[in-house]
Amino acid sequence: MTRRLFLLSIICICVHICQAQILEPVKFHVTGDSTRIVFKAKIEKGWHVYSVVDSTASAEDGYGPTWATFNIRHIKGASLIGSLLAMGNEQKKYDDMFGMNVCYFEDSVTFIQNIKITDKHYDIDCYLEYGTCDDVQCLPPTTVDYKYSHTTATNKSTITDSQYKDNLLTIFFAGFIGGLLALLTPCVWPMIPMTVSFFLKRNTKKKKAMKEAIVYGLSIIVIYLSLGIAVTLIFGAAALNSLATNATANIIFALLLIIFVLSFFGLFELRLPSSWANNLDIEADKLGQEHSHKSWAYLLSIFLMALVLVIVSFSCTGPLIGVLLVSVASAGTLLAPTVGMTGFALALAFPFALFAMFPNWLNTMPKSGNWMNIVKVTLAFIELAFALKFISVADLAYGWGILPRWLFILLWLLIFVALTIYIVYQWCRDKKAKILKIIIFAFALTMSLYMSSGFLGNPLKHVSAFLPPEEETLNANHYNDYEQGLAAAKRQNKPCFIDFTGYGCVNCRKMEAAVFTDAEIKDMLSQEYIVIRLFVDDRRNGIGKKWSQLQQERYGANAQPYYIITDDNGTPLLPARGYDEDVMAFREFLKLGVLNNK
Repeated sequence: MTRRLFLLSIICICVHICQAQILEPVKFHVTGDSTRIVFKAKIEKGWHVYSVVDSTASAEDGYGPTWATFNIRHIKGASLIGSLLAMGNEQKKYDDMFGMNVCYFEDSVTFIQNIKITDKHYDIDCYLEYGTCDDVQCLPPTTVDYKYSHTTATNKSTITDSQYKDNLLTIFFAGFIGGLLALLTPCVWPMIPMTVSFFLKRNTKKKKAMKEAIVYGLSIIVIYLSLGIAVTLIFGAAALNSLATNATANIIFALLLIIFVLSFFGLFELRLPSSWANNLDIEADKLGQEHSHKSWAYLLSIFLMALVLVIVSFSCTGPLIGVLLVSVASAGTLLAPTVGMTGFALALAFPFALFAMFPNWLNTMPKSGNWMNIVKVTLAFIELAFALKFISVADLAYGWGILPRWLFILLWLLIFVALTIYIVYQWCRDKKAKILKIIIFAFALTMSLYMSSGFLGNPLKHVSAFLPPEEETLNANHYNDYEQGLAAAKRQNKPCFIDFTGYGCVNCRKMEAAVFTDAEIKDMLSQEYIVIRLFVDDRRNGIGKKWSQLQQERYGANAQPYYIITDDNGTPLLPARGYDEDVMAFREFLKLGVLNNK
């Protein structure tokens, strides 16, 4: 009776909350100084905010969505410069309802209005008006008020602004793909039918067996999720980012991967102590038999069985988890390892629950055989390519010069050519698993041809995240010293474009390949700016540590890439940018920096 009353109370509370709900899908944080007013918004999932009016929209007589506009109630001692600017990942599509092209933003957007102070006493009372919709409804035009006077500024927004990472979904899918690859290894695949059959035989009732197998799958998720959380709590976001770009750590990562590669090639078997798994298995059986009537013992016994799987499969999953955690460490966010491990665990645990629900499907599963060894060897080649990436980071950071870009490309080419030859050999040896061999052959051959094109001038943008920076990028007309760059800015009366980067920064290489190769951006950086590139992981004479401290202490950030535009004193002219391959937005970022420096 008490339980029913409790549930009824919860339902009533939920209904009351739903009835009293006021939709507020967009949260703004507004800041201002003597050069600009910035409206920064976070948008709830499923909603979008319309951009400033698009000249191609052909809106007439106010028809169309509510475009973002900057409006003045009162202004004294100041004037506006240009029109309202929108920055973010702008999307454009034809809207059937309005019969016109519409531009909008999802997740986040920043609106900027540049101003010029004309008197020592100034007063601005303004507001931003914007429109927001989801797929089924639109809200009335909404305003965000802002007042700016002398040296004080107030606004009605009470939401605290924070930095939002937009690459967590990518990290999740990377982990999910890693989990799928782990499923195909000899350590995990045979465990699926064995485990599900065990649950079905253990219980005469199919419903209970399905329940146990589902709990088993959830236990796997909990274990790997706990690993991701533990890594986060032990190291923290800043330490993880430093670890990912640390030259010594990258050497250790490379050596560990090479050990795993040799194991995958069959030179030896790498596993955790078998006593761990045996002892856990014994304890699980005891709990299941001696305390089967107790729910806690029932759940704990299944959890221990899942832990046995994790330990037994370590030799196959360990390398994949290691690559995943090291790769996401450079994201600079606390959530990255946890999100990555969640994706990994979901992919790994899903088959156990699925085949428990539909045990007849077990008969359709491919039997263990040589195809699993092919997958294992293929992963060994791929991990060898990853190991070169970590060696390259250390090489660049210490300035050894043993692995230049051309040699790196050549070694990757040889790795994928070797994989192609291996698959051809396996095809001639055995005609089984044809589809798997065709897929791997197509992948290896494509990578071989693609890497070979690098010697013909192809910038290899699709793998730029793993390659050493191009020589012309490192030796371009820029400064590698902060003070020297500021001095040059004073002499030439130009703003500074400061690029906090790293040799081991994957996203830095992506930005260089996707954004900095744009002709207009290259021209602006070479003609309008003094470019200062600071490598935070440069191990020579403590240079990297100096720039890392500068980034944290002067600009309050620790992740790379980090792009900030300053005047010749190093004072920021507008909010900094991180990893975002939106070329159009980056152009506006550079144009706004030049405008604010005047």
